[in-house]
Amino acid sequence: MLGKLIKHEFKDTIRLFWPIFSLIVVLTPLFAFLMKLGMNGIFFNYEEQNGLNLTYALQGGLIGYYLLLVGLFLGCQIMMALRFYRTIATNEAYLTFTLPTSMGKILFSKWLIAMLYYIVSGILAFFSILFTVIVATPATFKEIVQTFEDLILNIDIDSFSLLSLAALVFIVSGAAKILQFYVCIMLGQLFRSHRAIISIGFYIALSVILQIVSSLVLLPVIYFNFFDNLSSSNYVIHSFLLLLILFNAVLAGGFYFTTYLIMRKRLNVR
Repeated sequence: MLGKLIKHEFKDTIRLFWPIFSLIVVLTPLFAFLMKLGMNGIFFNYEEQNGLNLTYALQGGLIGYYLLLVGLFLGCQIMMALRFYRTIATNEAYLTFTLPTSMGKILFSKWLIAMLYYIVSGILAFFSILFTVIVATPATFKEIVQTFEDLILNIDIDSFSLLSLAALVFIVSGAAKILQFYVCIMLGQLFRSHRAIISIGFYIALSVILQIVSSLVLLPVIYFNFFDNLSSSNYVIHSFLLLLILFNAVLAGGFYFTTYLIMRKRLNVR
């Protein structure tokens, strides 16, 4: 049954996400060529900023491209949250919960597909940045491929572990972020009215609290590690990444368990 839930969730959500993915495919070349025009001195209106001469074309391309990448991840997160809210906390939930399966499988299938779109967004962002570098800078595709080959062939254990930890940070932090949306939506369902607004309030409050907690937990550890290991910057970076993974894994586990409990015990569909 879990396989059928995952297949159904994927088929029912792809129509929501393909416009977002299509947008980055269409707009990436536009901003890349705009940045190329700016770097070639076309649109020759310069502004002096921090000793750098930037054309309006280059500034517009950089700002537009930055907003495009932010919009990619933000749009996916909003779609994930709306999808979960509609199928779990509205009238559509009656159909969801008539399925002959457990709450755990329903929650897991939704989270798994959300993670799939999150990872696809990261892959799209990577290739979008790669395309932009090729188009907007003097670097050629052959030179970039050669650089990647040199990095792969000359990579050592420290570099490989750093890359692996960075990838894990991306995945685990994404899992925690998705589940944060889920738990806030479910916390809003504990109230009798204004559930959507209360859920948004929970999300804002939880985000602020997590920012404070992460600062109190992570910064002192990094600070003391840095001064105790001035000769080993790799050790500091490894420690920081491992701590990020652990911190986000604990959050993700707590969010998942809380969401599951509310779905199973206190769900109040309107």
